[in-house]
Amino acid sequence: DDAQAARKEQLAAAAAAGDYRARVESEIRTAYATLSENYRTYRILTDESVPLAAHMVELGDAKIRSGSDLFAYFDLLERKLGFDEQLITAKADYLRTQAKLKALTGGIR
Repeated sequence: DDAQAARKEQLAAAAAAGDYRARVESEIRTAYATLSENYRTYRILTDESVPLAAHMVELGDAKIRSGSDLFAYFDLLERKLGFDEQLITAKADYLRTQAKLKALTGGIR
Protein backbone atom coordinates (compact mmCIF):
# COMPACT_ATOMS: atom_id res chain seq x y z
CA ASP A 1 0.00 0.00 0.00
CA ASP A 2 1.13 3.57 -0.75
CA ALA A 3 0.85 4.79 2.84
CA GLN A 4 3.10 1.98 4.05
CA ALA A 5 5.68 2.67 1.34
CA ALA A 6 5.65 6.38 2.17
CA ARG A 7 6.07 5.57 5.86
CA LYS A 8 9.03 3.27 5.08
CA GLU A 9 10.63 6.01 2.99
CA GLN A 10 10.06 8.51 5.79
CA LEU A 11 11.64 6.20 8.37
CA ALA A 12 14.58 5.45 6.07
CA ALA A 13 15.15 9.18 5.51
CA ALA A 14 14.99 9.86 9.25
CA ALA A 15 17.48 7.04 9.92
CA ALA A 16 19.82 8.35 7.22
CA ALA A 17 19.59 11.87 8.64
CA GLY A 18 20.37 10.53 12.12
CA ASP A 19 23.34 8.57 10.81
CA TYR A 20 24.62 11.63 8.97
CA ARG A 21 24.26 13.79 12.06
CA ALA A 22 26.10 11.24 14.20
CA ARG A 23 28.90 11.02 11.62
CA VAL A 24 29.27 14.82 11.45
CA GLU A 25 29.26 15.10 15.26
CA SER A 26 31.96 12.44 15.42
CA GLU A 27 34.04 14.27 12.80
CA ILE A 28 33.64 17.52 14.78
CA ARG A 29 34.81 15.84 18.01
CA THR A 30 37.78 14.29 16.20
CA ALA A 31 38.70 17.57 14.50
CA TYR A 32 38.48 19.45 17.78
CA ALA A 33 40.73 16.92 19.52
CA THR A 34 43.21 17.17 16.65
CA LEU A 35 43.03 20.97 16.78
CA SER A 36 43.78 20.94 20.51
CA GLU A 37 46.74 18.60 20.02
CA ASN A 38 48.08 20.70 17.15
CA TYR A 39 47.84 23.80 19.33
CA ARG A 40 49.70 22.09 22.21
CA THR A 41 52.47 21.02 19.83
CA TYR A 42 52.73 24.52 18.39
CA ARG A 43 52.92 26.07 21.88
CA ILE A 44 55.66 23.66 23.01
CA LEU A 45 57.68 24.50 19.93
CA THR A 46 57.21 28.27 20.22
CA ASP A 47 57.58 28.47 23.99
CA GLU A 48 60.37 25.95 24.55
CA SER A 49 62.07 24.16 21.68
CA VAL A 50 62.65 26.96 19.16
CA PRO A 51 63.85 29.56 21.73
CA LEU A 52 66.17 27.00 23.32
CA ALA A 53 67.60 26.03 19.94
CA ALA A 54 68.09 29.71 19.03
CA HIS A 55 69.90 30.27 22.32
CA MET A 56 72.13 27.24 21.72
CA VAL A 57 72.98 28.58 18.25
CA GLU A 58 73.91 31.93 19.79
CA LEU A 59 76.20 30.17 22.26
CA GLY A 60 77.65 28.10 19.46
CA ASP A 61 78.25 31.24 17.43
CA ALA A 62 80.29 32.68 20.29
CA LYS A 63 82.28 29.45 20.57
CA ILE A 64 83.02 29.45 16.84
CA ARG A 65 84.47 32.93 17.15
CA SER A 66 86.79 31.63 19.83
CA GLY A 67 87.93 28.74 17.60
CA SER A 68 85.65 25.92 18.73
CA ASP A 69 84.44 22.97 16.61
CA LEU A 70 82.65 24.11 13.45
CA PHE A 71 80.90 20.75 13.05
CA ALA A 72 79.25 21.09 16.46
CA TYR A 73 77.95 24.49 15.40
CA PHE A 74 76.55 23.02 12.18
CA ASP A 75 74.84 20.33 14.24
CA LEU A 76 73.18 23.04 16.33
CA LEU A 77 72.07 24.88 13.20
CA GLU A 78 70.66 21.66 11.80
CA ARG A 79 68.70 20.98 14.99
CA LYS A 80 67.34 24.54 15.01
CA LEU A 81 66.27 24.13 11.38
CA GLY A 82 64.51 20.90 12.34
CA PHE A 83 62.58 22.71 15.08
CA ASP A 84 61.72 25.53 12.65
CA GLU A 85 60.37 22.94 10.19
CA GLN A 86 58.33 21.29 12.94
CA LEU A 87 56.93 24.68 13.89
CA ILE A 88 55.83 25.38 10.32
CA THR A 89 54.28 21.92 10.03
CA ALA A 90 52.47 22.30 13.37
CA LYS A 91 51.03 25.65 12.34
CA ALA A 92 49.94 24.29 8.95
CA ASP A 93 48.29 21.27 10.63
CA TYR A 94 46.51 23.58 13.07
CA LEU A 95 45.21 25.86 10.32
CA ARG A 96 44.08 22.92 8.15
CA THR A 97 42.23 21.35 11.07
CA GLN A 98 40.72 24.71 12.03
CA ALA A 99 39.40 25.12 8.46
CA LYS A 100 37.95 21.59 8.54
CA LEU A 101 36.26 22.30 11.87
CA LYS A 102 34.79 25.55 10.52
CA ALA A 103 33.52 23.71 7.46
CA LEU A 104 31.90 21.02 9.62
CA THR A 105 30.22 23.55 11.90
CA GLY A 106 29.04 25.88 9.12
CA GLY A 107 31.69 28.56 9.68
CA ILE A 108 32.74 28.33 6.00
CA ARG A 109 30.24 28.51 3.21
